[in-house]
Amino acid sequence: MKMKSKIADQLRQPTGFLGKLLSKFLKWMNKRIYLQMVDEVNAQDGDKIFEIGYGHGIGVYRLANSANCFVGGIDYSKVMYEDAIKLNTKHIVNQKVELSYGDFLESRVLPQFYNKVFCVNVIYFWDDLKAPFLKVKECMVEGGFFWIYMDSKEEIENSRFTNDKNFNLYDVKFVTQNLKEVGFTVSHYDFGRGHIIKSLA
Repeated sequence: MKMKSKIADQLRQPTGFLGKLLSKFLKWMNKRIYLQMVDEVNAQDGDKIFEIGYGHGIGVYRLANSANCFVGGIDYSKVMYEDAIKLNTKHIVNQKVELSYGDFLESRVLPQFYNKVFCVNVIYFWDDLKAPFLKVKECMVEGGFFWIYMDSKEEIENSRFTNDKNFNLYDVKFVTQNLKEVGFTVSHYDFGRGHIIKSLA
């Protein structure tokens, strides 16, 4: 149980040697999801895009490569921040990408700046969904889109490592209800073992 709890902590915020090992696994595990999410976000010239919890920065990198757009992001893990900075150095120098290290809920956001926001496997770590959803809405222009990828509740419950007090086992109905309550217009659909939820600000 002690090792399981340590791994659960690392999934929340990868740190140190174990975090570096786990980050390699997460990079492989999330590749399929990021390919789908990048297609969904569909970067266009002039877009201002923000990712909450960018991990290795793969999604940021692919989006910045695909259009003349600006991509910002924040991640809670210093290990992930350092990896993402290395991958996106060229785009950072060219001022197409700006990455921060810290907690999204405690960070300052530019009001009504981004027209596209997304996150992958992040919402399990938010104890109260309304607070982050309101913050997302604050930084978005009217008519912008917010995408959430989440594994199914059953997938998390059956995991050897994520059935832990560090994870909030939300289902799609609860997530979409919270999005609607803060003013998003929601549509959602399944993607393999998980869900992509798309909402309009």
